[in-house]
Amino acid sequence: YTLPAIHDPNTSKSIADSIPIGEYLDSAYPDTPKLFPEGSKAKQVAFIDALLGRLSPLWQFTIADSHAMVTDPEGAAYFRRTREAMFGGSKLEDVRPKGDNAKVEWAKVKAAFEGLHTVWLEGKGESDGPYFTGSQPAFVDIALAALLQSLKRILGPQNELYKDIASWNDGWWGKLVDDFEKYEVFT
Repeated sequence: YTLPAIHDPNTSKSIADSIPIGEYLDSAYPDTPKLFPEGSKAKQVAFIDALLGRLSPLWQFTIADSHAMVTDPEGAAYFRRTREAMFGGSKLEDVRPKGDNAKVEWAKVKAAFEGLHTVWLEGKGESDGPYFTGSQPAFVDIALAALLQSLKRILGPQNELYKDIASWNDGWWGKLVDDFEKYEVFT
């Protein structure tokens, strides 16, 4: 199974994975703002591919903190086992770079975010408004805000790494999180 997943009680449909969920919501609820406005899906999917491909340097800084947020013992054991395998068998607590290596690796994270910002701007093109497709948030805007909100929760809003990310590209990343705070619901 994959996450995210939704179950729509209005249609009894269950959908997994973010892009199919977005497509479903656009088709099932045509009178609501579109996640994939006409002609934007290919550019948005290309951006998501760029996002996933560029952020690998980030995970070494967040993986141990992510593990701490998994509260059920079975889930925590699974998370540890699978993530330690992803990092070549290293203990999660040993994955985060230290010393001069941390500076080198953090520079890679910053370069990845700056590159993503450039890709976002190129994909946005001439559309008016603060979001990828104009005045309404689109799928990529929501995906980015969710990623950043996750980092804020994992690291903590006062964490220097999070504050660093939020300040990059003249504070664009932090502003994106702030713009989406009105949609936050934690259960």
